Amino acid sequence: MFSTRIRASDLMDLRVLNILMKLTPTTTEDIKSLRLITAIKTPHLSDGRFDLEAYDYLVNMQIVNGAEGVIVGGTTGEGQLMSWDEHIMLIGHTINCFGGKIKVIGNTGSNSTREAIHAKRGGKTH
Repeated sequence: MFSTRIRASDLMDLRVLNILMKLTPTTTEDIKSLRLITAIKTPHLSDGRFDLEAYDYLVNMQIVNGAEGVIVGGTTGEGQLMSWDEHIMLIGHTINCFGGKIKVIGNTGSNSTREAIHAKRGGKTH
């Protein structure tokens, strides 16, 4: 677990996410060794904002039930419907809150090749 809590507003900056990701990088070999990786749904409130309380509950349920890794912002988590700021915030939130308990794999895919390359250069897994 990270020793310092980071405000969600700070996570809007990709540079902050890059710093977080360098703290505990996960290698491809680490991912290959995981026995159970689940894709997390991203619950929303009626006004369209993320329901982080429900999201945290879902991530905790994965941990309690033996998942060793979680994919954030993929197709199951409706990542393609998020803005990049929302996407980065959710990955950062997951790393900040759960990175010490479960490997966090942030999806960097996009329908835009340029955006995917940009995200991949800044994105790593935890």
